[in-house]
Amino acid sequence: MPPKGVGFPDPLSGTLNRSGIRRGDMRPNIQGGPETSAPGTRLDLSLTLVNASASCAPLKGYAVYLWHCDAAGRYSLYELPEATYLRAVGESDAQGKITFTTIVPGCYRGRCPHMHFEVYPTLAQATDGRSRILTSQLAIPATVCRSVYNADPAYQASVKNFVNTPLDRDAIFADNTPKQLAAQTIAMTGNPDEGYRGDVTIGLKGPVAP
Repeated sequence: MPPKGVGFPDPLSGTLNRSGIRRGDMRPNIQGGPETSAPGTRLDLSLTLVNASASCAPLKGYAVYLWHCDAAGRYSLYELPEATYLRAVGESDAQGKITFTTIVPGCYRGRCPHMHFEVYPTLAQATDGRSRILTSQLAIPATVCRSVYNADPAYQASVKNFVNTPLDRDAIFADNTPKQLAAQTIAMTGNPDEGYRGDVTIGLKGPVAP
């Protein structure tokens, strides 16, 4: 990373100043919002930040802002202006890892299922979007999407949209090589009944010291 053509920063980065945005479980609304939680199939996601210019050494103390749509393909603060779920900030540990509990994203018309993220050099700098050092997206495996969308009623609106949005024809991901697409796709294991675990490594190039 960064992959080609996937830089679309969240215009609502002011969300980073909200109390409660730093959290592991992304499913409830952020503190201060309505007491609701996003329905959908559970996904425990582990991101590992590494220095691609230094033998993939783990990067400690970096921050990631992660956000994605809900099971019906809607974003909080956009289609759902009163909702603040499925948004969170986490800090990388000594192994470069950040773990979030969320749901498998739904699918909306024109895009393959995906997640957005921004990387910041420190947690203190993840406040307004100006200090980000990477803005990118992650794709969800097609096999997982098919299984989840057909098994979980929360994804009913995503079933039809998904048929026409393969990764290799996605407007954002399509100009990447097969190797780049593989690197941008989360490795996932599990099933719709018990939920999924996902892992992805995010490499940062050049001087990246916090």
